[in-house]
Amino acid sequence: YNTGFGLYPKGGLDMAAGRSLILGESFGSTQQVEYLRPQHSVSVEGNYFMSGWGGSHDVKFGGGWRRADATTKTVWPGDMILALENSVTDYRARVYREGLGTDRAEFFNLYAGDTFSKGRLTLDVGVRWDRQWGASLASDTQSNPAFPNLVPGISFAGYDTPFTWNNVTPRLGLTYALDAANKTILRASFSRFARQLSNGFVGWRNASSNVGFADYRWVDANADHLAQPSEVLVDQGVITFGGGFDPDNPTSVESADNWSSDFRAPVGTSVVVGVDRELMPNLALQANYSYTRTVDSVQNFTNFYVPWAGVTRDDYLPG
Repeated sequence: YNTGFGLYPKGGLDMAAGRSLILGESFGSTQQVEYLRPQHSVSVEGNYFMSGWGGSHDVKFGGGWRRADATTKTVWPGDMILALENSVTDYRARVYREGLGTDRAEFFNLYAGDTFSKGRLTLDVGVRWDRQWGASLASDTQSNPAFPNLVPGISFAGYDTPFTWNNVTPRLGLTYALDAANKTILRASFSRFARQLSNGFVGWRNASSNVGFADYRWVDANADHLAQPSEVLVDQGVITFGGGFDPDNPTSVESADNWSSDFRAPVGTSVVVGVDRELMPNLALQANYSYTRTVDSVQNFTNFYVPWAGVTRDDYLPG
């Protein structure tokens, strides 16, 4: 599956980029981001029908393998310098390098199940085994064209995740007709599900996909709201930096982030009990009770909230 998408600026990559919070305007072009998401999938499934134990069996079995790559490439236009007019006393040039990284997640599963029917009883039993692991692939990123010595690219050697998730998840379902006409049916089910390993978890320590940057003071000599290299005051030193970039070690690929030693797949357990009753032709009433519980849950990435190691509520002050 050749999935993915890109965000391509209408202004292209030849002109520079600028933003003025004073005027509430943007100038020039903006960043280009490409998200490549190729997937390879192989699956084998089978069915076998038989009679036994006084009823009929529908046996299902199979397995599969899947590999999903997530490549993110980010580049700023022109000399890869974003001119920022934050206030009349704060003009700064954000000097970027390229972000280019690939995180790979792989999945393998085997499953088997049987649907057994006998009289008023239908019983579904099954079990599934999932194995999930991943790797961040090697990558070389582009230096800033104007200041390659100050904000150089990086050579990332890649790594395999230090964890592999193995989960066995059983499932059981039962339906039973209380009367011969099948007008009242009892239902019950128990199932467990293991969460899928995301590429974001795999790339938790991958610095190559981050767009590293350093901020320097800037004087807009020609008043075009864009930062030419000659206008960037690199001799005054770095104001701030980010995106995994460290001015004291500009080619470092080390990350301050890490995985917990007991990082496991979140597992959910679901129990449903209910009854169906046909009150009259074309009218039925159903009542169900559901209970779901998830253990080993991880923080929601969409909220960008992560548990900082060694930090508690007491370490924060109102601001």
